[in-house]
Amino acid sequence: MSDAKKKQQVAAEKKRQTPSGKRDKYFQKLHQIEASLSDLEYLTKDGVTSELIEAESERYERWDDALNEIYGVLKTQLSESEMNALRKKQRAWIAYRDRTANAEGAKFAGGSAEPLAYIGTMATLTEERCYELVEEYMR
Repeated sequence: MSDAKKKQQVAAEKKRQTPSGKRDKYFQKLHQIEASLSDLEYLTKDGVTSELIEAESERYERWDDALNEIYGVLKTQLSESEMNALRKKQRAWIAYRDRTANAEGAKFAGGSAEPLAYIGTMATLTEERCYELVEEYMR
């Protein structure tokens, strides 16, 4: 392994270990979103499909709002070339998210669980992407 590669790995590890500024603030925000999802428990306690879909839709909306906010902050923090690279990765991620959610929903094609699987997958992948963007890009 080259010295330059070792230095990059050390710098990346140090960055992960010492969150600061906006990065720390956004990790806190993401943890708050997770905690706030408990207010949807009333929709899931009876196992009624329409209420489960409503809960997953709200979960997805909260994570999608966070993702858009994070992306907006990154636009102000990253250089033009970094942002162009992220934009390309984000478009690929959106295609992956949609493809994966469609595949999960298709497992229940025509059934009442189809939209539940679809939106649940959208929510989970969007949550994961929020953490990835903060971890990898936020300063």
